Amino acid sequence: MKFSQILSIPFFLILTSFSFSDDKKEASFSIHAVLLKKDTIPDAKQLIGLWSVHGNPAERTINIRDANLVISMATNQYYITLKEIKRVKNKVYYGYEKMNGQESQDYDSSAYQNDETVCTVELVNRDVLKLSWLGLYDKELKERFETENPFDQYKKIVILKRCVDDHR
Repeated sequence: MKFSQILSIPFFLILTSFSFSDDKKEASFSIHAVLLKKDTIPDAKQLIGLWSVHGNPAERTINIRDANLVISMATNQYYITLKEIKRVKNKVYYGYEKMNGQESQDYDSSAYQNDETVCTVELVNRDVLKLSWLGLYDKELKERFETENPFDQYKKIVILKRCVDDHR
């Protein structure tokens, strides 16, 4: 690959390594280009784990397991389980599957069982996710509800960090 071809790729990272010789006190370095593809589909294993705003498992979390994402809405009170709908470019789209727990009875309706996107997850790096929240969708009323992001009611998009107790 020619250098001009490397520059035409939208994203690349230059890694530089230095080495010093004790005898001659000379510094030498080498440059390596590591290509990062913007539209890479994340591997499911990269997403698996426990995630929260500050990387603390004691706060509200999402737990990604295989093709499911579980949001702990209130500690030991209720959980929203979302199912993976599709993967496009660098995003995973999730739709409503079910709710469990004491406060979940209001959502036990076939109106919520649909393939409308509730949120998307984008893997920024091994320890950081970007969660975009749209809200649940009622297919009978044809409207969204619970549109406030469960991690920050004032933002539609939040950054989540891998929890420190999760060593995957």
